[in-house]
Amino acid sequence: MADLPHPDQVRVLLTDPKIAPGALDRHGDAFFESGRPSVAAQFYERSKSPDRVKKILERALKDGDAFLMEWVSRIAPDQATAETWEKIGDTAMQQGKLSFAKLAFEKAGRDGKVAEATHALLKMLNA
Repeated sequence: MADLPHPDQVRVLLTDPKIAPGALDRHGDAFFESGRPSVAAQFYERSKSPDRVKKILERALKDGDAFLMEWVSRIAPDQATAETWEKIGDTAMQQGKLSFAKLAFEKAGRDGKVAEATHALLKMLNA
């Protein structure tokens, strides 16, 4: 695992107008490989590398992670289709990530599934 920059340095790197896209990708890759895809997405958002955006999308789909999908939708809005959001929601439901599922189904416009996720979430909260 690569040495990761200190959080203060991350802020500097993410706001430096002179940093090259390749350097942004390298930092993003280091965070991605160390299990911090949400930080990696911030670097990829600046570099706008399509292959890196694809990595974040694939992780969002695999993990049912609506938060990562939000990053994808900011970087590559064309990737944030109703079908993709629904897949994220289905995976999130299977993994018990009910808040993510609810958000993803809302984004997909799947009212029935929103109701199902909401019911499951309320049931869990009231248990």
